[in-house]
Amino acid sequence: MKNPILIIAGILFYVVAQTQSIIIDESKWHRDGPNCAKVQSLAMAPSNPDVLYMGTYSKGIYKTTNGGETWTYCSTDNLSVYGDTLDNSTNSPCWWFGDYQMVDAIAVDPEDENHIWAGTNETGLFESTNGGNSWQQANVTLPSLLSVNIISINPYDNDDILIGTDY
Repeated sequence: MKNPILIIAGILFYVVAQTQSIIIDESKWHRDGPNCAKVQSLAMAPSNPDVLYMGTYSKGIYKTTNGGETWTYCSTDNLSVYGDTLDNSTNSPCWWFGDYQMVDAIAVDPEDENHIWAGTNETGLFESTNGGNSWQQANVTLPSLLSVNIISINPYDNDDILIGTDY
């Protein structure tokens, strides 16, 4: 007769594995973001873990204030648009439809969940001081075709912003 401890361990492993697959299958997280948005970047507010901002491939920025249970679309005022609308053919994936430059990086002020920085592809850095209700271009002294891929805020001095680019 086989060792009963090994049999019990095998049964427990099987039950745990099945439970994990059920939990994952019922998860509210999906490969695509809200409204089929392709997620490019995600940032949590250090001062409030229930507040997250999500940058997308072509649909702008979304915000949640309840830890990801629901998402709202932030304003697109002053965010940069593509020169032409993206191809809306039926063969294109749903996340391809949109008018805005992809948001490759997002950072949230460590002390103020409504102060956000967003880095876009080929149009630079944008800032919102009102939780995404409006945006201002923040890289007026930098090259105009700047692609911002990384944003880091100094936790000891939130006026000290470091950006990574591929200009």
